[in-house]
Amino acid sequence: GEILFLTNASGGVNEAFAPGDLMLIRDQISDFVPSPLIGENIEEFGPRFPDMSHIYDEGLQGVLRDGAAKLGIPLKEGVYLQFTGPNYESPAEIRMSRILGADAVGMSTACEAIAANHMGMKICGISCISNMAAGISENPLNPQEVQQEAVYLSSGVDVAGEEYLKKLEPMIKADEDTRLTFISQSGDVLYDSDSSKKLENHKSRAEVKQALAEGQGEDI
Repeated sequence: GEILFLTNASGGVNEAFAPGDLMLIRDQISDFVPSPLIGENIEEFGPRFPDMSHIYDEGLQGVLRDGAAKLGIPLKEGVYLQFTGPNYESPAEIRMSRILGADAVGMSTACEAIAANHMGMKICGISCISNMAAGISENPLNPQEVQQEAVYLSSGVDVAGEEYLKKLEPMIKADEDTRLTFISQSGDVLYDSDSSKKLENHKSRAEVKQALAEGQGEDI
């Protein structure tokens, strides 16, 4: 089997969160973006109507919890909701998100998780709370400040990611058919077990998707 490790930057909806928190993604809401499975189904990838009961693998969630505990990193948990963007959400949309059960919102990840789940991959994810969502703070969102915070947080996620990878390595080595791909919040592939090392040449999200679909892990 294959493992996909997703990370992103998001806006905090849960008022118990704060900028700088890391959230383990337990589940997701994707109703506000088109499904990546719309169109002709490719049977080699997966069934026409795939089950989404357990998008994020519970075993891998345990690995992430253990890794965070070892590093002494507080790890929140919650539900991630994807909007289309590129605009930030309105305060009313954030109130709606909270009612629907979301703890964080962003503009990526859910679609990738659906596509990967369709293909039978095991998925885990960490969301970096880069800012509190609109309406929670009295201050309007500043894109530059959000981006700066996301860049700052990404270094911490990379450190945590290295620890997670160490914990996942025995699983990979025990099964020659298991492949792990670690995608950062910017869409970069930080690690692919097919290449047995951290990748030096990052590619765009579109190039990553195409390479994964074509099984070119060593070439991306």
